[in-house]
Amino acid sequence: MCTFEERMQMVHEPTRVLLFAMAFPPDAVGSGAFAYRLACGLAAKGYGVRVLAPEDRAGRWVEMDAVQAFQTVRFAARGPVLGRYWKARRWLRREIAGYHPDLVWTTNGMATRVVGFTPELDGWDLPILSSIRGSDITTRLPGRGPWARLESVYQRRCYARSTAIAAASEYLRRIAVSRGIDAQSIFINPPAFDFCQLKEYTFDAARLEKVHPALSGKPVLLTVARLVKQKRVAVVLEAVAHLRRRVPETMLVVVGDGPQRAALERRARRMGMADSVLFTGSVTPMSEALYDLYSAARVFVMAGVREGLGNVFVEAGALSTPSVGVDDGGVPEIIQDGRTGLLARPDDPVDLARKLENLLTNAETARRMGEGAHAWVKERFSTAAMLARSQRILQYVLHHSDGGQGGAPTLEPGYREGGPT
Repeated sequence: MCTFEERMQMVHEPTRVLLFAMAFPPDAVGSGAFAYRLACGLAAKGYGVRVLAPEDRAGRWVEMDAVQAFQTVRFAARGPVLGRYWKARRWLRREIAGYHPDLVWTTNGMATRVVGFTPELDGWDLPILSSIRGSDITTRLPGRGPWARLESVYQRRCYARSTAIAAASEYLRRIAVSRGIDAQSIFINPPAFDFCQLKEYTFDAARLEKVHPALSGKPVLLTVARLVKQKRVAVVLEAVAHLRRRVPETMLVVVGDGPQRAALERRARRMGMADSVLFTGSVTPMSEALYDLYSAARVFVMAGVREGLGNVFVEAGALSTPSVGVDDGGVPEIIQDGRTGLLARPDDPVDLARKLENLLTNAETARRMGEGAHAWVKERFSTAAMLARSQRILQYVLHHSDGGQGGAPTLEPGYREGGPT
């Protein structure tokens, strides 16, 4: 009798995977970067990949989608949240009917809830592979307030319908299990960095200086985040205020946008740091401009709490930049304290300032941790590692949907700093 892997190789048509991503580049969202790298990798492995994703408001998706090795179907998803759910559901049903995928993989929380909001899927023989990436699980099941509680119903429905659930970290897996999600269906699949993007990249200090002349000759700290309360950019500002008493030339670069931006800019001015903090707004993900900022930074810092893992720490490590984060959420699964960066206490700007000073004033320590971060990301968070995990999960889902009993591909149910557990 053929093994499952042998039967897969005998199939002439590629396995058709519909990635349903309610966050996708060119929008700068961590779960979107995960979905994009997953699509690129699966397409390169010979899977038939189609992505269903929203348009971005600036229209940048047209140029981006034209050069991909997979097909992306875009739809307008603007207006009230309920309207976006209805539009996404209509497009999902259309794509399933027209593309006839072998499975659907939801890559973020909203896509997961849309699947739960599509009850007719219960009657279709279509495997679902869903995801847990961050706030989709930490702020729901149940959520606060009537609307979030209603969303929780549909999210639970999708998880119950899913053959497997890919969680970004062990931290998120634990939360999901504590809230009643079947532990046996959850497997770890963290974000990844595509090192092929760096083959043509070389840091050019003169190029960066043309764009940001204020950074010339300064010790640079970098944070990349959506400017919302959870990311604790205000805590980073407080830490830099303490740090500047010891390292007065420090410049903080804040990349990102969001509802807190105006308030954070006012706060920096009130603190007398208007000339020491540069708010760049959004920078195109996976771009030369963003990589230049990572490369110029002595230290990457992000003080967000309840992080699923933190795709930005993966990016920083890929560029050999040591990180300072907080000992909370999934961050300790990417920052190995004392080896690839340092962990501070959550919401403690004084402790955060100490950790930043340690790396800013000890060049050899920072260099060693940057090299350690690069090696750790390459080992654990490369696209090759992610694709190996993703293929095992896909085979598991297809095997079980095919009526397989036993002999399913081995999956990795969790990991800690030292590797698989």
